[in-house]
Amino acid sequence: MKKILKRVIYSCLLVSVTALLVSCGNAGTPAAKVPEVSNTENSQAAENNRSQADTDADDTIQFKLKGGTNTFSIKPVVGGAKFLDAAEEEIARFTIGSDSKRFRINSDAGKVLGYAAIKGSAWTIENAEGTKELYILSRQEDGNYQLKNEAGKEIYRITLRDYGFEIETPAKQSLYKVKVEEDKIVLIDASDRTFLYTNSPLPPLTLVCFGFEDLNIEQQAALAYAVNLSGGR
Repeated sequence: MKKILKRVIYSCLLVSVTALLVSCGNAGTPAAKVPEVSNTENSQAAENNRSQADTDADDTIQFKLKGGTNTFSIKPVVGGAKFLDAAEEEIARFTIGSDSKRFRINSDAGKVLGYAAIKGSAWTIENAEGTKELYILSRQEDGNYQLKNEAGKEIYRITLRDYGFEIETPAKQSLYKVKVEEDKIVLIDASDRTFLYTNSPLPPLTLVCFGFEDLNIEQQAALAYAVNLSGGR
């Protein structure tokens, strides 16, 4: 939670400073000559921009903190998706290859961080070489789920509830709950406080992934993206 808040505050400050610098830099500078464009071309360009903006707004999955503050989002792009912070700066990129059920996780600098894959009723996070499964989220016969590490040890159990899901330790200590409400899906911590929520129509299991504290934020988002791609099953 602290890492998310720090990123949101940093992003807001960065946007404010950048706007101030641009304003100062433009002061007293003559405007560049703009080529004349016909009204028809202007109208068509504006319509295209509106259509693209509407598409992006509809497709982007926005996650928010309590109170409605944007924290990060997953935005579809050609060949995959971008994982963005509150200022829409890229945190990571998910690139789908020839195998539509597996994608690469890159840092904002382009470094390969690992891979995520959809494998039947399971989803995996692999190492940077793609040779080892670090985490496996899988559906159990009773309809519940569990997350195991590379050694096959259970880290979290995800129990189906009438309100959504409950994330527990192997000893059944409650950590988080995912509740499906009328207009949103909410991730709630053990103190019954809203940790994260989204208004996007997602499989509730998608939000569960952000309650896996053993994973870093890029791995959580990649796992959530994989779950969403498969429809949560």
